[in-house]
Amino acid sequence: MIDVDDLKEAILEMANEDWYGLYEVIWHMNKVQPDISQATKIEAARSAIYSLLRAGQIHLGLLEWPKGGPPVSLPDSDIPALLDDPNSWEPAQRYVVLWSDK
Repeated sequence: MIDVDDLKEAILEMANEDWYGLYEVIWHMNKVQPDISQATKIEAARSAIYSLLRAGQIHLGLLEWPKGGPPVSLPDSDIPALLDDPNSWEPAQRYVVLWSDK
């Protein structure tokens, strides 16, 4: 079972440190809970990210590798489709990142 509060805390720590790809959230979860399915990890991460977004604690944007940042902020209307897209949770040349202004 994934503790969403612990996951939110881990995501917020990442966001406060730097720009982190959604795939890096899953990599973190793979380290701490390797036996849980990928689909379950993505669902838990999606829920935690929505909660942090609603609280105004993180932002989502797009970043291109190797071009670098800063990321291009995503309009709120684009976020649900990107979080629902399985490709958003995989490393790519253009990928979804999260960060915090704090």
